[in-house]
Amino acid sequence: MNYSPLLTPLILSTVVLLGLGIFSLRFRANVTASVLMTFCFVGSGWLICYGLSLASTTVDGALFWYRARLILAAFLPPLMGGIALSHTARTNWLRGWRLVLLLLPSFLMVFLVVSTQVDPSDTSAYEISYIYGMIIVESLKQPWQGLLGAFTLVISAIAALALASTLRTRPYNEYQRQSLILLIALIVAVVPYGLSVVGITLLPGYNPLLYVMPVVALLMAWALFRYRLLEIQPIARRSVFDQIADGVAVIDSTGRLVDMNRSMAEFFSEARPTYGTPAMAAFAAFPALARLLAEGMTGTVEQVTANDGRCFEATLSALDYGQPEREGVLLALHDITDRTAAENTARQAQAAESDYLEQLTALYEIGLALARAPSPDELLHTAVVAAHAQLHFDRIGIW
Repeated sequence: MNYSPLLTPLILSTVVLLGLGIFSLRFRANVTASVLMTFCFVGSGWLICYGLSLASTTVDGALFWYRARLILAAFLPPLMGGIALSHTARTNWLRGWRLVLLLLPSFLMVFLVVSTQVDPSDTSAYEISYIYGMIIVESLKQPWQGLLGAFTLVISAIAALALASTLRTRPYNEYQRQSLILLIALIVAVVPYGLSVVGITLLPGYNPLLYVMPVVALLMAWALFRYRLLEIQPIARRSVFDQIADGVAVIDSTGRLVDMNRSMAEFFSEARPTYGTPAMAAFAAFPALARLLAEGMTGTVEQVTANDGRCFEATLSALDYGQPEREGVLLALHDITDRTAAENTARQAQAAESDYLEQLTALYEIGLALARAPSPDELLHTAVVAAHAQLHFDRIGIW
């Protein structure tokens, strides 16, 4: 294995990226932090493969690790773009077919690298340089190698536009300062890489991105973690989410239960389902909710009774993030137990009042009929008939 001073910055860069990736693990609940974490780990793998390629003593070994680093490098552009998109609240681009479209060139690059056979004995199939005793693979002389450079520049341009769009308003707030630092990190990464693509490098085949990779990662980490926004956000979200009095459940586009707050958990009581359970199975004990979910009619309100006797008003809302396709639905249960009890009490009072007025009217009419009776016998007969017909008395005694 070769040892060269050129490997020193590469080793330092690997240590920095691994450290940042491990540090980002604690914030992985946040989308931006999780993408940054993945970027750091994939970047570390790319640097390790780069170092093993430079340290190889044979052309065969150098070519193997060169191809390995090409595979990992194919995923760095979409990860950098993912950081910018998630930071600018464009997480809908990291879902569904858009995510597939974003990663498609990377997987195409992997397929091309794996399917390309390189014979070390055929020197016309690759281009290498010998510098300071190291074997530096410059190219495999394949027409598709320009794909990675073009893909990187296109994704970088999209990410730069997304970040720049947040800088249009004045004065700058903390979020905009974060966007500015992320934009600087992107420029620091793209400029030397772009120069190497057109052949402007200090050493042939020696990618200057090796030097700036830790700087890029440190700038991104400083932008995202400096104000502890990623640390506070999940805590604040969970605190607010759990303090909502209404029961709230999040159901994804495949019909699985993916989240719920404390009120919804109390609605289930001991029968609380686990995350990932099909929503139809989770709410099977409540026919009204199961019917609501089966029909998928958003805005519909159904009345549901819980196992403990409480009454709820169920509403289904679409989660579409402003896009035509639906990402999922939000099921909200509003406790109407007190309102239902008050309405029942009011109906009972109204019914009692109506019965009382009806009896008063009947007594008044009976009094009029008795006053018109011509004889005592007729009076008694009228009283018995009226009491039975109008007052609904089953038994009548006269003394």
